[in-house]
Amino acid sequence: MFFFVNNKQSTYDINMSVLIIFGGHLSERNISLNSARSIVSLIESWVTCDVLFLRDRLFYDIKSEYLYCNTVEDF
Repeated sequence: MFFFVNNKQSTYDINMSVLIIFGGHLSERNISLNSARSIVSLIESWVTCDVLFLRDRLFYDIKSEYLYCNTVEDF
């Protein structure tokens, strides 16, 4: 799992965006999904989260609310 942080500062506040990439080709994709769920639930209240699922070397944009609706086999 990788995390990329883009910190944009303005005069009054700080806007931060976080990109979370999970998945992959190994059998531990379920562990990766659970880790992504945990991280999103911890940080989504104070940063903008974008979530990408990696499968067969392709990236799929996943809305954070769908992380809790599916298993990794559904993606």
